[in-house]
Amino acid sequence: TGFVFLNSPNQLEYRLVTNILSSLGESFELNSEEDIDRITAISGSGPACLFEFTCALECAAKEIGLPEKLAYKFALQTITGASKLLANSDLHPEELRDQVTSPNGTTLAALESLENNNLRKIVQDAVEAFRPFFPLLRIQGVAGLRDGSGRLQYFIARRFHGSGHCGILTCCHCLTAGMREAASCSGC
Repeated sequence: TGFVFLNSPNQLEYRLVTNILSSLGESFELNSEEDIDRITAISGSGPACLFEFTCALECAAKEIGLPEKLAYKFALQTITGASKLLANSDLHPEELRDQVTSPNGTTLAALESLENNNLRKIVQDAVEAFRPFFPLLRIQGVAGLRDGSGRLQYFIARRFHGSGHCGILTCCHCLTAGMREAASCSGC
């Protein structure tokens, strides 16, 4: 979860926001509203891209003769296992890739095919395709809660327009000002 403070928080406000957002997973304080758009392009669309890659791996497995059920299972387990390894490693993905690539082996041949077909450019183009949607992501809902002093703290939770996402805060801002100021904020 990425978040931006529109006003400088005090220690209590900072802890409150980071504790709430960290309960959803890792949270990162960002520098600007534009950074929220950028991480949404990666985190919001990234899962679908990974699912599509899994489908492509499954289709390739079927094309080389694996039965449909096995093709799906092996594609799924490959993505799951590699994701777990990546999540639990301190190594960069390129280092992990190099560790599982034998010189002149089958993995190297597959990686050369991906490079020759410009996989990184394809992914960059997919992320860039998200850019025109940044303004549409500014659809927001407001919820409030009281801190220990009884003062209302407002959080603006941005949702994906039309995605049907359920209640997970994708990006958040803490407004320590009142609702009147929040409603007139040009960043909202």
